Amino acid sequence: VYVADGAHFPGEGDRSIARMLEDVKDVPRIVCLNRMDQLKAEDVERNIEAYTGLLGTEEYMLTTATRGDNVDRLVSMIVERLPERAPMYDEDEFTNQSTRFLAAELVREKILIATRQEVPHAVAVMIEDWEEEEGGLVRIDAVILVEKASQRGILIGKGGQFVKTVGQKAREEIEPLLGRKVFLTLQVKVSEGWRMNPRIVHELSYDQ
Repeated sequence: VYVADGAHFPGEGDRSIARMLEDVKDVPRIVCLNRMDQLKAEDVERNIEAYTGLLGTEEYMLTTATRGDNVDRLVSMIVERLPERAPMYDEDEFTNQSTRFLAAELVREKILIATRQEVPHAVAVMIEDWEEEEGGLVRIDAVILVEKASQRGILIGKGGQFVKTVGQKAREEIEPLLGRKVFLTLQVKVSEGWRMNPRIVHELSYDQ
């Protein structure tokens, strides 16, 4: 399921993800165009054709997640296309990813929500150091990778305010995940073409 801001025409971030999915075959794809309440009537057909054409599918759903519009229909579309098989994990196991990976993804999520089209999906978060102290505090040093210097400037923000806000919002969700207090430090670094670097992709666990 590819979820996009339906009120906007596909951008470079969308095209980048489409290229990454070119080698994924025989897997049903559904395009979810969210924020349909912000989509102008004259742009509906244009945006639907643009996103479905880009992702190579005719399956789509228009939603407004904040109001729950068509969310149940989207879930039904997903369930109908899921293959039946024996459970791969125990009922009480909600993920097979490490807490480090989840913490990094929470930081990345806050960045994508805040920047939308300003910074494409060519942004990743790498945990460089993770220290659990006896008093219960967890110290996390993370690096935000971008591909351009201009993107770095956006993520740092005036006086470092943007990256500080991202860190605060991410920490508020990481702490309940770990059940411990967290001291989170973020740095923003430029790494041109990091998505084409096998070592970095492996360190990010994106090849698993």
